[in-house]
Amino acid sequence: MERYLFTYKTYLPVSLEEAWAFFSEPDNLARIQTFPPVHVSQEGGSILVRVPYTGGRIQFKTTILSEDAPHEFKDKMENPPFPFSYWEHTHQFSKGKDGTIMMDHIWFSSVVPASLAVKGLKWMFKSREKQLTNFFKS
Repeated sequence: MERYLFTYKTYLPVSLEEAWAFFSEPDNLARIQTFPPVHVSQEGGSILVRVPYTGGRIQFKTTILSEDAPHEFKDKMENPPFPFSYWEHTHQFSKGKDGTIMMDHIWFSSVVPASLAVKGLKWMFKSREKQLTNFFKS
């Protein structure tokens, strides 16, 4: 199955160190992922994410593949949720003017056309960006 690259840039109004500290804590995923809501727990070196849906829940595991604090970490999902069949996510952080620039690079394969998957990813990351902005303002 073909792989595609999705990239999203987010400005965070905090220092590089504050941004890294926030994203180093797996529980913070639940703070920025509001729809669908997620429940996060750790199992050894992996992160388990549970997403409730009508009639049950979806669970998937994310493993951290590499880390270069405070600049980058890479994770990979095992059995990612629909519509994805492959997901590898690099999170990059760099100093910007008056804050931190966060770049998300996601290599993915999808069982739906990539253009539809990208629309969903844009929506999800715009939603996360809004949550992050609200969180760091408080």
